[in-house]
Amino acid sequence: MPEYPYRFVTQTRIVAERQLTPRYIVGGEELPDAGDLVTMQLDGQPFVVVGLDRRWGPADQFKLARIVEPPPLDS
Repeated sequence: MPEYPYRFVTQTRIVAERQLTPRYIVGGEELPDAGDLVTMQLDGQPFVVVGLDRRWGPADQFKLARIVEPPPLDS
């Protein structure tokens, strides 16, 4: 898990401009189940992610996935 305080980025353009290294994705049912490895399109970019066994929020609506392979993020 990332160290607290967590930082949330909503656009890959911001990631590229600030030369950040994204590690996790927070979302809902669109994220893979725990242990499943998938390629997802995020902000028009392909990310390979693996679902983690971590949920929270009302009715456990939020899921977490670890980014295994980010796309090259050009600024």
